[in-house]
Amino acid sequence: MPAVDVAVVCATQITGVSLRNPFCVYVRLQGQAIRTNFVNADCAGEVRYSERFCFQYKYDSNRSGRNRLFAELWTKSFFSQSCVSVAWIEMSEQHFVRGEQLRVNLRGTFEGKSATLSLVITPLDFGETAAVVQQVVPVAYGLPVEGVPLAPADPYTSAAYMPNVCAVVPDPASCRKCDAAPLPPPPPAFVGASLPPPLYPSFSQDKQQQTSSAGAGGQNAELDNRAGYPKQP
Repeated sequence: MPAVDVAVVCATQITGVSLRNPFCVYVRLQGQAIRTNFVNADCAGEVRYSERFCFQYKYDSNRSGRNRLFAELWTKSFFSQSCVSVAWIEMSEQHFVRGEQLRVNLRGTFEGKSATLSLVITPLDFGETAAVVQQVVPVAYGLPVEGVPLAPADPYTSAAYMPNVCAVVPDPASCRKCDAAPLPPPPPAFVGASLPPPLYPSFSQDKQQQTSSAGAGGQNAELDNRAGYPKQP
């Protein structure tokens, strides 16, 4: 719901009542009511408050009385409280601009007494939108400041230094492509030759004799598979 900020500034021109007693202000709007603190009048007869309050306000087209903001000045004596003045403002007739303050002085009377209340009303989220002042772009906008070149002739300390036209950034994908390919697996014969011969309990000595006989002249090329085993009866 739209909201309005109401600041109670002061009460002046108070007549028909003693200024020795403290005063307070009631503000009412569409069933909402607030009260300021009780404050005594100064030597000039003014009562200063400077208190702010927030109200919800929605325009009612059916009942015009609900669009009124009431401001009442009350005084407190030793035994009771009494009303000094009652005044109101028609909210629907005001030219509200969203976010801009509107100061009003409400002069009211009640049973032979009177006073003037000063309020500041600020619509928070309703009213006309304030016109935005557009800045005129100067003719020389975007031109360099006098005495500052757009681009220096030689940004480097040494004229012999020639920078690259564009920096070379290594591509991770290309680096992966340049890696050496894995070697193919060795052939089965190579794998078998690289393994040591199997060793059995009584076969190692015969294996050494076969190796020496093969180096001497190739005699006894065939080995007796039963050489290392006991003969059967």
